[in-house]
Amino acid sequence: MLAQSHVYSVAAEDSSGRLIGYGMCSVAADEGEVLNIAVTRTSRNQGLGRQILTALLAHLQQSGARQAYLEVRRSNTAAIALYRAAGFQPLGVRPAYYAQPREDALTMSLELGSQTARK
Repeated sequence: MLAQSHVYSVAAEDSSGRLIGYGMCSVAADEGEVLNIAVTRTSRNQGLGRQILTALLAHLQQSGARQAYLEVRRSNTAAIALYRAAGFQPLGVRPAYYAQPREDALTMSLELGSQTARK
């Protein structure tokens, strides 16, 4: 996936060079999608996820995306709170979207470049 030209990724390292977080997004025409954001357990609750999301959204906006979309596990309350704080709004549910464990996905969207988008 990283080799595809429409996929953009960012990574965060600790002071020893160990990977502690990353994010990926893609752009197609005027739409962007946040594909993944991950932060190691020991690095959570320090604002790293927010920084990664901010970088991804900035890239999407600079690439001409007007709207950003994502899917998130319904049980991932921390990620949902992060996305809502950034201005994402729920769109709907994709039943049984995730396989292991089987779980629904909440779909969310954000209009980029509007006053709804927050840093």
